[in-house]
Amino acid sequence: TLDRVNVEYTVPCSGFFLMMNLSTRLERPTFEAEMVLWKRIFTEARVIFTPGREFYHPAPGWFRIVYAACSPDALCEALRRLE
Repeated sequence: TLDRVNVEYTVPCSGFFLMMNLSTRLERPTFEAEMVLWKRIFTEARVIFTPGREFYHPAPGWFRIVYAACSPDALCEALRRLE
């Protein structure tokens, strides 16, 4: 479904999460802009993805998706809301 919304992501080998790249949706390539986008996704789409900065990702715009904590339908709905 990330392919459908044209979002780059890491392919997990194992685990419970992946990282997706929303840097093209940032107003500026900064961690401050990442937080603005994070708040916008939460308030407008009512979805929580954790900003990559919280996991020391070196580039702004990457967000962590924990896919083990929800059903496939819920994950598809969350990603649909990004469109």
